Amino acid sequence: MVMNLSYSGYSTFQFERPDIKCGTFGGKSSSTQKLKKIPVIFIHGNSDVAFGRGTTDGYVAWQTGFRSLATYLVAQGWDKSELYTTTWGPADPNQAQNNYHSKKTVMYLRAFVEAVLAYTKAK
Repeated sequence: MVMNLSYSGYSTFQFERPDIKCGTFGGKSSSTQKLKKIPVIFIHGNSDVAFGRGTTDGYVAWQTGFRSLATYLVAQGWDKSELYTTTWGPADPNQAQNNYHSKKTVMYLRAFVEAVLAYTKAK
């Protein structure tokens, strides 16, 4: 389940990150699904991945993004349609020294927040 942002002009950002495993998380099960809670947007740190499983997905052990937290929140009654994350970098710790919050990165993350708000119709 991944949000479809192609209808809203955000498709050029490729939030779904088809180039990497576990590159994104979130989305409604249908276009008519209603959210019960305010959506939460997670933004990971340098060289992490949005929703990984560490070495299971070919990453290093700490590259799990928000999988544990999202799993916990779902167990507490949150729906997957209320939790969103995307990978904003290369998800490669060997490139960590090359990652910084450039204008491109900031604009990508801003567009992601805007896209989630538009998609979920949240304030």
